[in-house]
Amino acid sequence: MALETRRQTEVEEDFKSSQTLPSLVVPTLMLKQALERYTHVIFDLFSDEYKVHLMYTIEERDVDGSIFRYEVGREGPIKDIVMIDFSNIRVGCTCNKFEFTEIICRYIMKVLYHRNIHEIPSKYILARWTKDAKARIVRDEASKTILVNCNTSLSLRYNELCAQAIKITTKGTIIEEVHTVAMRVLNNGLKEVELVTGLPHKDSVENPKSTKANASQSNEVKVDEILTVAQGCERGHPSRTRLKSGL
Repeated sequence: MALETRRQTEVEEDFKSSQTLPSLVVPTLMLKQALERYTHVIFDLFSDEYKVHLMYTIEERDVDGSIFRYEVGREGPIKDIVMIDFSNIRVGCTCNKFEFTEIICRYIMKVLYHRNIHEIPSKYILARWTKDAKARIVRDEASKTILVNCNTSLSLRYNELCAQAIKITTKGTIIEEVHTVAMRVLNNGLKEVELVTGLPHKDSVENPKSTKANASQSNEVKVDEILTVAQGCERGHPSRTRLKSGL
């Protein structure tokens, strides 16, 4: 019964994404573009990032040829660093959100608007999160997923898990109480998965707050490291290498 309910929900969500459009908080070019390209679930996540970026401040740190470096964040000592190379509009952020979620983060949005770029660069809209990608997923009479023009069912499972994890991560950063609940859910989920797969439980899910605190101790972030991560993501295969600074 639960499986049938989930399948029905998936069918309804697919139909909703293809036939309807969510409402826009502010009718900006970037939000309109995201609305037209992304599925409902991904657009909601993108919209959440967009709302937060409006409350952030930005300060230019330095310039090296076509590469600009900015500090972005809320008022306070802890900031994230965004690099943008104007020779090819390549961007990267020390938060590494794009590396894992494959949608641009609030920090990159702030820099793009600061530089009068009001649309998402096409290289940063990954096909896996678009309505076109969902259209290539169909189901047979038994509601079993069939992949059309996709590599393997592994990719579909990966996408579904990522979408759910992104929801938890995005909403879990709102306030301390929600963050605590989100961390508990992720840690418990990881333990259950490792019990099923028989893999040893090595480390708990990394605490973003402690990561930020450690990262703030580093005064310099290498340009090449950040932009290399971004370049890997642009090709549709996000790099899993963390920055040497610990961010």
